[in-house]
Formats: sequence, C-alpha cells, structure tokens
Amino acid sequence: MDGKPPGNDPSRRTAENPLTPSPHKPAIEKTEVASQPANVTTSQQDTTKELKREFKLFEILSLAVNVVLALVGVGALCIYSGQLEVMRGTLAEVKRGGSVATDQTWRAIRNLNWIARTMDGTLTQAQRSLNASIKMTRNEQRAWVGAIEIITPTPTSTDHYGVWITNTGKTPAKKVFAKISTQYLPTRDGDRPTFR
Repeated sequence: MDGKPPGNDPSRRTAENPLTPSPHKPAIEKTEVASQPANVTTSQQDTTKELKREFKLFEILSLAVNVVLALVGVGALCIYSGQLEVMRGTLAEVKRGGSVATDQTWRAIRNLNWIARTMDGTLTQAQRSLNASIKMTRNEQRAWVGAIEIITPTPTSTDHYGVWITNTGKTPAKKVFAKISTQYLPTRDGDRPTFR
C-alpha cells in the first residue's frame, strides 16, 4: 500500500504474532576506521598534520615553560635560603650586640653607683669640714671678754677691789654680765698674790 513491507507495519500485526520483531536496519553499523579514509582529501590530511604538529609544539612549549618555572622556583628557594641564613646571622649579631650593650649598661650603672657612694662620702666629709670651719670662724669672730687687770686697794686707801674687763674679740660683746666675789685670805710671811 504505501510501499512498506507488510510485516513492518505495526497496525497490521496480528494477535497471533504480537512479539515478532519487525526487520529493520540498525541505525549504527559497525565499521572499521581506516588509517586513511578513502574519501579524505589531501587538504584535510594537511590540516590534520598541521594540527598534530601544533599540538606537539604546544606540548613541548608547555613542558619548556614548566621546566623554566621549576628552575625559577628552585632559584627563588636558593635565594630565600641564602636570605634566611643572612637574617639568622644578623639576628645573632643583634643578640650579641644587645648582650654587649646590656653588659656595658650594667657596668656603667655600677660605675655610677660607685661614683655616687664616693660623692656621698665626699659630701659627708665636706659637711664635717664645713661645720668645723663654721665653728672655728665663730670662735675667731666672737667677742672675747675677759679680765685684764685686777685693781687692789692700797693699805692706806679705802678703795674697793676692782677688775678691768675688756673685749679682745672682733665683734662687740652684748649682754655682758659679771659676777665678782672676793674673799680675804690670810697671807703667809707677807706674800702678796700675783694675778695674771
């Protein structure tokens, strides 16, 4: 009727033969791929070769770039390692310099303490010397009041006994008080006392 074989029409299937497969051609057939198909032109072959060559060149260039990057990385690691060693050396020098500076500081502090103790002793000694000087100056500059002559009455006079008092110091005497007491003592053999 429409050019189809009678067994392939699903509407014509009978109840006796419902599972009979209809003969049809598979959509994908097994084929062998030839190394060079017969219908491939030379321009397509050239393009394929060119692509193969470009992919091979790309792989080689990628490998070369990776090797260069690896070498740069190793070089950077060497440089960083050298910098680390230099930094460790610098740190050791800084520590040594810090300990030397600390030692010098403690030495300076000890010296300053010694100087302070020496100055304290010198100050104490100077204070003693100053006090002695002040005392000596006061004694030298003060008023020195004393008797320089004792007046005795003559046997014929009725005068009283007396004392001449004078200030031999360098400053005037203020608030001078005198108390004189006399007492008659018997003389022996006519000796007369001498006063100095």
